[in-house]
Amino acid sequence: MMLNNLYWKLFRPRQHQDTLAKVMAASPRGLDESWYYHIDFGDGVEVRPNLRNQPDAGLNNWRDFLRSNLPDLAGKRVLNIGCNAGLYDLEMIDCGARETVGIDWVADQAEFVRDWFSARRNKDYSKASFIQANVPDFDLKPLGQFDLVTMFCVAYHLGDAIDHIMTQLSEMTPMIALQGNLPRLTGKKYADRQHQHLAGIDGMKDLLLKYGYDQITVAAPPSYSKPLVVGTKST
Repeated sequence: MMLNNLYWKLFRPRQHQDTLAKVMAASPRGLDESWYYHIDFGDGVEVRPNLRNQPDAGLNNWRDFLRSNLPDLAGKRVLNIGCNAGLYDLEMIDCGARETVGIDWVADQAEFVRDWFSARRNKDYSKASFIQANVPDFDLKPLGQFDLVTMFCVAYHLGDAIDHIMTQLSEMTPMIALQGNLPRLTGKKYADRQHQHLAGIDGMKDLLLKYGYDQITVAAPPSYSKPLVVGTKST
């Protein structure tokens, strides 16, 4: 990858600079700080290259773990809370989801990523839409019914708002998928934050059961730091 990037910089500098300018325009803080995971935009332009080989981040997390452990997405309407740059929403469309709605406090990046890869891959991602909102303060119910709601490494960020959010979701979907983050359970950096137990398997299971999602499946490979817990309502 580094050689590929060097090629574009040396032999296709105009194309490299054009792509770089477009990516920078979508991210005023630069190529790294405001992007959550690694994305390769092509033409020698990457964001968060330090996370390129991290197994539990970005497309690695999706292709090697989430894609095979999530329920079948074909024909489903999916709400993705905390969608960040929207890359997973595109992947869900590729897996057959009929519509995805992503929510995050900034939507510009996700819209840029959708439009960029729609052109780059020559694919129609128009069924992936994004809403800019602070989720704890946002009324979810007008969005309607969903077949699946996903929160990838998000639930433990929502603090006391998690109960208000789950109350709404319990009337909107029969299935919720939560991805945790095990290092948060023991890391000193996060010890004083509320609801850190939701980063772990037991916390996620208890939350789902509390709101009626009584059929639980867990995907937690050894040494994988971000387990997936999926809850489905039996009635």
